[in-house]
Amino acid sequence: MKELYPQLKFKGNASVEGRAAYLVELPVAQDRVEQMYFDAKTGLLIRRVQQAIAMIRQSDDEIPEMKIVDIQNDYDDYRDVDGVKLPFMITRRSPMFSTTVKVKEIKHNVVIDDSKFRKPSS
Repeated sequence: MKELYPQLKFKGNASVEGRAAYLVELPVAQDRVEQMYFDAKTGLLIRRVQQAIAMIRQSDDEIPEMKIVDIQNDYDDYRDVDGVKLPFMITRRSPMFSTTVKVKEIKHNVVIDDSKFRKPSS
């Protein structure tokens, strides 16, 4: 982590939906930071909060404004895949939307036929 994110800072203990966690912050721009929460028991990433610039309007008749918004990704249902723990459920929340992705299966290093990447004929 220190090699990938040399500006990463440990910010202390935190709680994520009742789970003890460690919070680290990473400055990504002059006015924005990214937060990562790691489960205190397992060490696995359970939440990542990224700040993004979005066009937001409070009502239909209002002109949208550029604002910095938090996009929160929660990672859950970790399972072992070839010796690597991976989340099989990811929930993404922002002021504009909320989505949940549930993964059935993850495979590493699967051979994919080159034809799958060819542009379809018109």
